[in-house]
Amino acid sequence: MSLLFMACTKSNDGNLSDEKETLAAENIRLNEELEGYMRTFNEIEINLDSIKEREGDIKLKETDGLEYSEDAKAAILEDIAMIDNLMIENRKKIEQLLFQLDYSESEFQKMVVRLNRRVEEEDERLASMKSELEKLNFEKSELTKTVKTLEASVETLEESVDTLMNKTNFQQDLIVKQAELIDKKEKEINTGYVAIGSSKELIEKQVIHKEGGFLGLGSTEKLMSDPNKDAFKEIDIKEVTIIPFDSKGVELLTPHPAGSYELAINEQNQMSQLLILDPVLFWNSSKYLVVKVN
Repeated sequence: MSLLFMACTKSNDGNLSDEKETLAAENIRLNEELEGYMRTFNEIEINLDSIKEREGDIKLKETDGLEYSEDAKAAILEDIAMIDNLMIENRKKIEQLLFQLDYSESEFQKMVVRLNRRVEEEDERLASMKSELEKLNFEKSELTKTVKTLEASVETLEESVDTLMNKTNFQQDLIVKQAELIDKKEKEINTGYVAIGSSKELIEKQVIHKEGGFLGLGSTEKLMSDPNKDAFKEIDIKEVTIIPFDSKGVELLTPHPAGSYELAINEQNQMSQLLILDPVLFWNSSKYLVVKVN
């Protein structure tokens, strides 16, 4: 039973280490994807800047009933068509983000908020442009088609941004949970359990039991298959390398490789402490340390 318990413990340690490596690799992948998303956001913002510049080139003036020349009307329609193309390109980039998005971080959420604000500003400008264009003697069918296309582009962008915001909040929660899981697994991997006491104390605390022998003679003391964890002190095996005690005689009842530790003797010729020289090798066989003192 003792061998089975120690084998299970070692197997669990291996599984925990594999899970930790998998989660760490996943976080690296998320960060790389996030950089790609932020590049796409920068491209969208550049397009929005180009739209603003294009709108500034459109000179809308009241004509007091006079019609614009055909060249002026063609130039304005060309500028509006260019704005429409840029809005369509932005919509495609947003759709690409939605297709690729898996995880995000707080900086990404800030980008989404800023993009949403830019879209709202663009919507207001488009509404103003519609009002001004209606004062001109443009062909009504062409004007209506262009304005509706621009409005549809803005509406689609707004819906996409809302979807991104919802996904961002979910991805942030997931990343936090992953970080907590990694911390938990790492703590489990680096936790050792120490119990020190006389043979009688360790038996009473349900840490060890005697087996074999006859009428108490020739029996051996073994770690129980399911020891009482309340009898053990938890330690961080990466930090704690000295286990103090004072006893004339000491025996380790759990298996730990020779050379991974040594017992120090004080001036009174008593065993004073256990020095762990190689923590990885020492705890490799068992995360439990049971020391019987006399």
